[in-house]
Amino acid sequence: MYIVEVIPLKKGIPRDSLSYFSVKSIPLGSVVEVPLQSRTIRGIVISEHPARDIKSTIRSGNFSLKSINAVIGEQNFSQEIIKTLQTIAQQTLIPLGSLITTFFPEPVFEHIMRWKSDQQKHQSIRIITLPYLKRVTTYQALIQETFLKKKSILIITPTVLEQDQLFTKLKNTIPSEMRTIRMNGSLSKKKKDIIYSTILEETQQPTVFFVTPHYALIPNHEFDWCVFESINSPYYQNDFSSFIDFRNILFPLLYTFGFSFYLADNFLSPQQLMLIEKRKAFSDRTTSEKSTKDKIILLEKESHTSPLYQSPLFVSKILTILPQYLEKKQKIFIYAARKSLATITTCTDCGYVVRCPNCKSIMTLTKTNPLVTNDRIFHCNLCETEIPPMNRCPECLGWNIRPLGITTESLIEELRRFFPTTPIYQSNQNLTKTESSCKKIVNEWETTGGILIGTQKIIPFINQTDITIIASFEHIISIPHFQTTLQAIWIMQTLLEKTSAYYIIQTKQASQYFLQQFKNQNLDNLIEEENKLYELYSFPPYTTLISVTLEKITRKDHQQAKDFLRQSIKPFEHTITSNFFEFSQTYTIQATLHVNNREWLYKETLESKKLYKFLETLREHARIRIETPWMTI
Repeated sequence: MYIVEVIPLKKGIPRDSLSYFSVKSIPLGSVVEVPLQSRTIRGIVISEHPARDIKSTIRSGNFSLKSINAVIGEQNFSQEIIKTLQTIAQQTLIPLGSLITTFFPEPVFEHIMRWKSDQQKHQSIRIITLPYLKRVTTYQALIQETFLKKKSILIITPTVLEQDQLFTKLKNTIPSEMRTIRMNGSLSKKKKDIIYSTILEETQQPTVFFVTPHYALIPNHEFDWCVFESINSPYYQNDFSSFIDFRNILFPLLYTFGFSFYLADNFLSPQQLMLIEKRKAFSDRTTSEKSTKDKIILLEKESHTSPLYQSPLFVSKILTILPQYLEKKQKIFIYAARKSLATITTCTDCGYVVRCPNCKSIMTLTKTNPLVTNDRIFHCNLCETEIPPMNRCPECLGWNIRPLGITTESLIEELRRFFPTTPIYQSNQNLTKTESSCKKIVNEWETTGGILIGTQKIIPFINQTDITIIASFEHIISIPHFQTTLQAIWIMQTLLEKTSAYYIIQTKQASQYFLQQFKNQNLDNLIEEENKLYELYSFPPYTTLISVTLEKITRKDHQQAKDFLRQSIKPFEHTITSNFFEFSQTYTIQATLHVNNREWLYKETLESKKLYKFLETLREHARIRIETPWMTI
């Protein structure tokens, strides 16, 4: 009899592997049917041991092993792929079965069972740093080169929208003898099945594949290159039910399959710099053009005591020049980093700040109904608590309660005061929740002209704008996260490339190092400085950053839970904070760890092994976010 370890091919199973017994030996990599509770699921055999070798372990167990139902196929699932998947699972804490079922749908799975490694294939990683339109031109040349070699090319975009835009720009330049195939989550299951069937049944033909991250593993094709378009985009990350960075999964898998890469964007990130420094990648196409610096205008906000002062939200020069742009029917986009009416409300007499009665976080002033002028409430973005608005300060009973902060709704109210007849459109997470609503509002704005005010959500939907106004640079860089500066560069540079006339940045201090470097388009200097800080303070890609959040901890259990968490992560550099929620009488505890990359990846020390087991046990009861280098090869 044999004890067999099986990876379950089913989503939602927290265990990486399950154990069963079998009367006869089963080849590693075989697909089997196994019982799980009242169901029967499929799995892959990854290890096998004679029962006599672990007899004492079986006897001491408080459970009984079940038998494998049947062997479906004795095709060997590649041990190279299994090893890569195990490495990804150890890095991300995503169960192996979930990785396989998510990224290997059935047609791909059957192909992977027949996959053989090509040891002779030379692989390389090249980095493109060019504006978007020049990247498109580069892709056109790359597609032509691929076609001449009678091979295929895979182009990955972070979103369906960006796939549509890139496909539109490239489709007329692709050779007629070359196929184009698109795969993304917006397609129906029937269409996906037809596409997979077409790929598998037809003979090899040079093809350009446009895919989103979920569908990047295309079977039965010999690829020349894999292009990661907009590699530094935050949309490669998904933080809905749990945090996932698709780059951490696709890079090692596609590299195992033998792919060579182009990593393309309009600036270099610390992740790319690390690959270059370690000679795992080299810069292929870059540009030092700085012709856009003349259209970047930095405007300092005047003090309310200045004779030029007209508005608390806009520099007077903007209010002076906007009418001439509006008269010419030019499109104006104003970027605001926040939604709602005000990010903070304070009393100018005593300094009181409106805070959440539940969790003590600062509350934002917002509208429950955007169509009603005075329908306002205070809202907590952390715990969703809402309280009525107030006219008097609860501390000093004064009347000088003042909303502060530059947000989408406050900008609209201010603009309507100066331009009451101008069409003004607003986009944020509440008003434009769906892709169709974003497209609709952008189409209306592009057709009629006027002013569009929006947050980061609307940026990918904008094709071009005549004027861009960054309402407040300080608001963009105020988020307390180590990636805030990179996020600011991505947002501001993306908008700059979409702007045809003037790019105006409102700020409290125009002499700031960031703004001066950005105006002169010295992005390399900004990234180098940021990279030094990442290394100095042990942030990714120089270390692995792990965040653990425990929620709804009672008063009675709070200290014990905190001590338990501290003891479990004691060997590593860490911080632990608590937040108390008044209404629910519970705590949220958050721990942040800095772990050496090699320790986390290879679990070479006893402490790193214990940490992995601890987090693996905890993942069903806590929110765990792991940020680590994209690729370790």
